[in-house]
Amino acid sequence: MAQEYSRTQRVADQIQRELAVLIQQEVKDPRVGMATVSAVEVSRDMGHAKVFVTVLGSDAADEIKTSVKALNNAASFLRGQLGRRMQLRTVPTLRFHYDDSLQRGNHLNQCILWRIFRIILFGCLHGKNTSQDRSVSFIIIGRYITGCTAKKRGKQQIITIGFGFHRYR
Repeated sequence: MAQEYSRTQRVADQIQRELAVLIQQEVKDPRVGMATVSAVEVSRDMGHAKVFVTVLGSDAADEIKTSVKALNNAASFLRGQLGRRMQLRTVPTLRFHYDDSLQRGNHLNQCILWRIFRIILFGCLHGKNTSQDRSVSFIIIGRYITGCTAKKRGKQQIITIGFGFHRYR
């Protein structure tokens, strides 16, 4: 019977879980900050592991570099702790890298929302009968625009756009 995941993937998942706990509880270096492990890639020979981390609450490039450098300095300590916690013949050498996928995803989300905002605003401004109330609703990526209303008062056009958050259960 074929296994669902390869051994390297199972080891990578276990390393990710253990490192998440170790970084939060055992690493005392304040330069690390709020680093979280987003992914681990283990080589086929299990000799090396790329650990991808995100640093929460920090957008500055120098703070991120400092956090990754601090984690790379603590890599031998973390490798020793992994050896005590996991039952492996050899523990892979750890190399930490910054994972910017969270930042890129957030930027893409903002671009999409801004585009939708512009479409709704354009629709409210250039609609056919602007003297009546019109509302439009879109749901996208956890946030939604509750409505866009355009009213004409004399020569002035008033546009109201409502925003909200959608919670998934």
